[in-house]
Amino acid sequence: MQRIIHTIKAYQMIQPGMRVLAAVSGGADSVCLLVTLAGYRSQMDFSLSVVHVEHGLRGEESLEDAQYVRKLCEALKVPFYLESVDAKRVAKELGYLYVDTGAIYRTVGYHMWLMGIGPKDADGIRRCLDDVNIEIRHEEDGVQHMILNGQDVTGEIRTPEMSRYASGVSAQKCVREYLLDMQRRFSRKHNVVMDGRDIGTVVLPNAQVKIFLTASPEERAKRRYEELTQKGEKVSYEKVLQDMIARDKQDSERAIAPLRPAPDAVRLDTSGNTIEQSIAEILAIVRRKLG
Repeated sequence: MQRIIHTIKAYQMIQPGMRVLAAVSGGADSVCLLVTLAGYRSQMDFSLSVVHVEHGLRGEESLEDAQYVRKLCEALKVPFYLESVDAKRVAKELGYLYVDTGAIYRTVGYHMWLMGIGPKDADGIRRCLDDVNIEIRHEEDGVQHMILNGQDVTGEIRTPEMSRYASGVSAQKCVREYLLDMQRRFSRKHNVVMDGRDIGTVVLPNAQVKIFLTASPEERAKRRYEELTQKGEKVSYEKVLQDMIARDKQDSERAIAPLRPAPDAVRLDTSGNTIEQSIAEILAIVRRKLG
């Protein structure tokens, strides 16, 4: 850290009274920079804020990175700003509301975890559903906030452990039936870009435009592996790939609402794509379908 501060001072990169905006991905290098700047901001007399860009190409893992940076900024008392692309950006371009339905299921899973109910305990889950009160709030920071029984649990539901737990809970028929009407009512009130694994087949089978966004397991594992190693985590590509294939298999083979594209969905493979390429292709599909 001293070397970083020495370099900043030597090249007069930050002057007293300056406003500094640090771009933090959540990787080891940017986190180190953030912690260093936060520790020296009062001594060097500058204000510090952070921006994180959620690219959206890795689905839920991208959201986990955003929440990691958000929590770190909260701990360091540094203002946090989120810029999202992909599904959220598509919604913004179209003037629609973005809905991450996976977060809704994660919220139910989190409640069951709090109650000590296992993901395979169908009877226990069914009894506890009456105690679940979920609200969706869209704030100015661009994040869909999940409110569980009056508490904001947006950060709590974005952990790898909760991802696996929620996948098991969401396989229960009672959970999917419980939330189905909620999602449909929301879509009737708003023009939405709804993101989830069974939107085109179960939730909104009559949607005007359906896009099945995917990438090869190898491509997705590569993206995830690079993110984890940048954070300093010791993982192997083979293990990341194995976990990803296992989850895809679980979701595609479950009896209730399995993961599969709708017959009339446009399948879009983002393997090898840049963010801008994916967004441009999605918008072109939507505009072609809607005329």
